[in-house]
Amino acid sequence: MSRQTVVIIQARLGSTRLPGKVLKDIFGKPMLWHMINRLKYSKEIDDIVLAIPDSPGNDPLKDFARGLSLHCFRGSEMDVLSRYYGAATKFGARVVVRVTSDCPLIDPQIVDQVIAMHIGSNVYYKCILYMY
Repeated sequence: MSRQTVVIIQARLGSTRLPGKVLKDIFGKPMLWHMINRLKYSKEIDDIVLAIPDSPGNDPLKDFARGLSLHCFRGSEMDVLSRYYGAATKFGARVVVRVTSDCPLIDPQIVDQVIAMHIGSNVYYKCILYMY
């Protein structure tokens, strides 16, 4: 059975505590750029998808994804689970790694270890692997 391991990054610009935080500058690049750049070092990930709300206020995230040639899925702002499900379905995910967009220091080696443990367990889960 082939696997398609997809990291789905949940992102939005409407944070109440720090609006637009995922696009805030860190050493000349948006926070989200740093996270995606680190995830690209993973050997177990087949694809990275940005899952964003379909509200117009999140259009800059769509433009950001396009600028990185990154897949983007737009869905409900309020129903995050349906947004994940839609992204996973559209991009053929068999294994989903859920990552929030405000983890600029995510460790790709740990991500690989978690994915490998899941794959090696030979257990079928109808759930999402969470990375925080």
